[in-house]
Amino acid sequence: MRRFAILFSLSFILACGGGDTGEETGDETSTETGLDDSGGVIYLTPVEGGNSFACATCHAIVEPAADGFTRPGHPTGDATRRPHWKNGKVDTMLAAVNSCRTEWMNADPWAEDDPDWLLLYNFLDAQATEDEADPITISIVQPPEDLSGGDPVAGLERFNTSCVVCHGAGAVGTNMAPPLAGTGLDPEYIAQRIRLSGKADSSVYDGLLFGIMPFWGDNRLSDEDLIDIVAWVSTSELPGEETGDEETGDEDTGAEETGDEETGAEETGAEDTGAEETGDETGGGCGKTHPKVGWTAEFETIAHGVKGTATIVDDCTVEIEHFIFDGNGITVEVYLAEDLSSLDDGISISDNLYNFPVGYDDVTLTYTIPDDLSLDDVGAISIWCIDVGFSFGHGAFTAPTGAEETGAEETGAEETGAEETGDETGSGCGKTHPKVGWTAEFQTIAHGVKGTATILDDCTVEIEHFIFDGNGITVEVYLAEDLSSLDDGISISDNLYNFPVGYDDVTLTYTIPDDLSLDDVGAISIWCIDVGFSFGHGAFTAP
Repeated sequence: MRRFAILFSLSFILACGGGDTGEETGDETSTETGLDDSGGVIYLTPVEGGNSFACATCHAIVEPAADGFTRPGHPTGDATRRPHWKNGKVDTMLAAVNSCRTEWMNADPWAEDDPDWLLLYNFLDAQATEDEADPITISIVQPPEDLSGGDPVAGLERFNTSCVVCHGAGAVGTNMAPPLAGTGLDPEYIAQRIRLSGKADSSVYDGLLFGIMPFWGDNRLSDEDLIDIVAWVSTSELPGEETGDEETGDEDTGAEETGDEETGAEETGAEDTGAEETGDETGGGCGKTHPKVGWTAEFETIAHGVKGTATIVDDCTVEIEHFIFDGNGITVEVYLAEDLSSLDDGISISDNLYNFPVGYDDVTLTYTIPDDLSLDDVGAISIWCIDVGFSFGHGAFTAPTGAEETGAEETGAEETGAEETGDETGSGCGKTHPKVGWTAEFQTIAHGVKGTATILDDCTVEIEHFIFDGNGITVEVYLAEDLSSLDDGISISDNLYNFPVGYDDVTLTYTIPDDLSLDDVGAISIWCIDVGFSFGHGAFTAP
């Protein structure tokens, strides 16, 4: 698919005469195309040392583009002649390009005298048709609150003229983006990703959430088109779903079921990953001499429902227990790195984990640490999507403490900071406040949230029969003065994100912070912090 997109972009550039850059740069260029070894090739080619994105992935030279596609970024034909870039956040073209390289392409920034930068600049400057161009407004907006009424047929048509550049026709996936067809993604999640995807710590864009997928402003994709696309993606079926795959258990991974010599993997239910499922905690049978043996890392879920606990079981073995991952992505491997800040410099210890739609559901994977990697240099682990340079989930190894980090009991609501308890006295506080015994029924807004919250005593809130699909970004339990002030609420939980496992009729118990008086508690919400949205809420009332 990437080759298809590049060829279309190439034909477009040639049609516009944009390839004649030899006179501008003095470099040798092909007499046939005028692009070989030129800025045009740089424009079309994924950056060296980066991911699978190129400038042409997100930007046409002019619009309408010859390939008929709309891209998330504005056209670049007059980019060198603009007075400023990135909504005025940067005042040089080089700074604008470097923000793309570092925030979207996972590449190092260019220096002013980098030959590739000079070639690219000359190529883009040759496309300009006027001496001065107006600045571009980059519009970052919230997704529509009401996503109903979309037309899936129109959505597929619009998808195949926009999102197709990365996700492929019919959302079958490419080396730039994972397949979406048949994933059953939540409509709200799809809309958030379209409008607000990007690094939350961006130096030039405000309000983005996470990820490396380029966002679509409302001046690049209308709300009407977005709603249609959401309607199609959320209801689409996986291509070939009805015919089924060959009965090999390999789910189109291209691997034979061997058992097997090529990967050294045993048959474990985690096919073609290079991992073996084992109950032998000695893993590869190495010694246990290194001080990090026994250290563990809990995966923080970033995307695709990744969860699990990684343990350094001996000097040459890492085991991941209770591993959960929907199996989607492109090339996804287990990376070991020095720390969480250097995941992109990590070393792979697995084959490709891509296994969609089968995925991984509470499996154990065991990997051998390469001989040339010392445990001295292992401080973190990641489920790393290589093509786009993004972690689906990661954790830092820490020495065992003999206690849960959250202080939580094992409840079936992992990593939420909540305990499941039948003790209605909660933490054992008194029952002096008049609101003790008050309850709130959750009104379902999104993600299937249901349940009943009760103020058990002066310092405890319990949620019974709690149901939530676990999807979202950072989702926490908020207490607020009333339903009109949920966005000013106070969190009493850790992140509830737990997709796709979710919560099915569980009981969660939380301690009310010391500095929060029950006088100021009148409502409760399952609150998505990143987008400021309640998935479900209720007002406390007397019994």
